Amino acid sequence: MRASFSALAALLLVAGPAAISAGPAAAEDTVSMADARRYGEWMSQIMAADAERQKAFSAIMPQMNAAVARVRDRDSARAAAVELAALIGSARPKFATAQAAIRAMPPLPDPLDSRMPFPTKQLKADLLATGDRIDGLLDATIGLANAMAADDRAAATRHAKSLREGATLLIDGQLLLVRARRATLPETDSSNHALGLMDTLYNGMKLTMNQLFQPGEWPRARYLELADQAKMLSAKGRAALDAEWVEADRLPARSADDRRAKALEMQVLEMERETFEIGDALAQTLVGMSAASGQNSRALIQQLNAIESRIAEVSQKQAAAVAGTR
Repeated sequence: MRASFSALAALLLVAGPAAISAGPAAAEDTVSMADARRYGEWMSQIMAADAERQKAFSAIMPQMNAAVARVRDRDSARAAAVELAALIGSARPKFATAQAAIRAMPPLPDPLDSRMPFPTKQLKADLLATGDRIDGLLDATIGLANAMAADDRAAATRHAKSLREGATLLIDGQLLLVRARRATLPETDSSNHALGLMDTLYNGMKLTMNQLFQPGEWPRARYLELADQAKMLSAKGRAALDAEWVEADRLPARSADDRRAKALEMQVLEMERETFEIGDALAQTLVGMSAASGQNSRALIQQLNAIESRIAEVSQKQAAAVAGTR
């Protein structure tokens, strides 16, 4: 029954916070600039609530992973179940508060909402469903530990199946968020390319997760395709960033407020440059993964999770810089 906990540990590795870069909203042909801005603001608000929800979960992930790693027999599984229940219990109030904030956000009214690239009514429903799945996965985590402690193979198999299915759904939820935010940005915007890197990363996670749960022929060609995609996005992102830097440098600096705004714009752009350096690392990692094997799936997921964390750090630094000016 040890294999069931390998699946659990892999789930914990991929269920971290999504790193969503902020950026200006772009109008579609049938949407005015004012409406596009309104959509962008709504997206920013709901993603801020989602970030709080993810933060509540990610705060306990290291301890959860450690508890799982210590399981060797029924006694250690019993101890893990107690520890996991306490950790999850500490996070659930914050998680519930964030989930309630998402539930309280009204979607944009029709017919405006139906013209948006990702209607807010459906996106809100999908985010709430993702939250419910995470909550169910936490229950399944405790259930699996208890089943292993009781040597209940039927219950362990049932909970492990829930974890396997939930892991893929969580990655799909992250992809939905990334693509929804990307749809609000011009294709030439550097933030669009930064989000494209997140899309590539999550596709790599999903590919590896599928190999972990359903081993088959190692998808070397697909990993190389994703690596090429990461290289292209990083190159295009740098080019867009250079153009945006020139534009920002031309901003007026007549007053103290002008100078502060210009300095902030250039500071945030410079931070974004780091995202594309991480994109290069993602490409190299994916190339390396193409030569790996299914036996290394869990370690490979951990590598991708580390890259996701690095991108999240850049996003957090950008948000902190903007918040410091308010």
